[in-house]
Amino acid sequence: KEELMKHKKDRYGFYMNDIYHCSKKILDPKEIQRRKEKERQRELKWIKMINQWEKMTSIMSLMYKYKRDKLARRIRKGIPESVRPYVWSYYLKINETKEKYGVQPLQEDVIKQLTEDVLEDIEKDIDRTFPTHELFMLKGSTGQKELTYLLQCYALLDKETAYCQGMSFVAGFLLSYFSPSDAYYAFVSVMQDHIYPIRKLYQVDMYETQCILHVFCELCKIYIPQIWNHLDSQGMHPSMFATEWFMTLFCRGFSFDLVTRVFDVFVKEGNKILYRVSLALLL
Repeated sequence: KEELMKHKKDRYGFYMNDIYHCSKKILDPKEIQRRKEKERQRELKWIKMINQWEKMTSIMSLMYKYKRDKLARRIRKGIPESVRPYVWSYYLKINETKEKYGVQPLQEDVIKQLTEDVLEDIEKDIDRTFPTHELFMLKGSTGQKELTYLLQCYALLDKETAYCQGMSFVAGFLLSYFSPSDAYYAFVSVMQDHIYPIRKLYQVDMYETQCILHVFCELCKIYIPQIWNHLDSQGMHPSMFATEWFMTLFCRGFSFDLVTRVFDVFVKEGNKILYRVSLALLL
């Protein structure tokens, strides 16, 4: 890992020596500048829109000013990086979540109330979570400690679900954008109170995961029948690869270029984007 840290980092904090970065097309300076200017133009549009949000007192007035379709189009184009935390906070209703669930308990109190099995399950996955990201790559780093604390707090809050593999990637993703406290409440919102609360994917019987996979299979038969037939002839069921996609919201194994765009739409529209991206990946 010391050798890895000699490499440059991408805009999201990942050290750039993995397969994705090595195979990525190198853009010429003019194209880079063009993209920066376009990003800045979109950023100014979003800042203007956000300023309007702050002046409005209800969702109805927001929809009156920025019609639903227009807002959806802007979100699907990608929320500018600089305003993502604000927009995500708005749709995840972080302030309301703080009021609903109260102050995070102290870590020493959390540890006393969790079983050894849960604590061990969380600890085992910390090193596996974004091992090339600046926040999490070093064992015992501040980022790893914050991730551990976040997952422990959630396990105490939701004892039925506690902890399941996949949760650490969603939590780590949020920690890369929010303060530790806001990341916790954002995670709670995504798990518990979002229009598509993903805690259902981590239940012991995995009933919801089976349901979402079933829907995905039916969509494959309708929209990409040739690919579906080929996978079926090879004995390759989508559960063999898509389970991880859904349970991590694509946070594991994909560039944050994709993950952030998926999450932009997910916070506003729910799980429809998971199906759409999954279908696109098979094309």
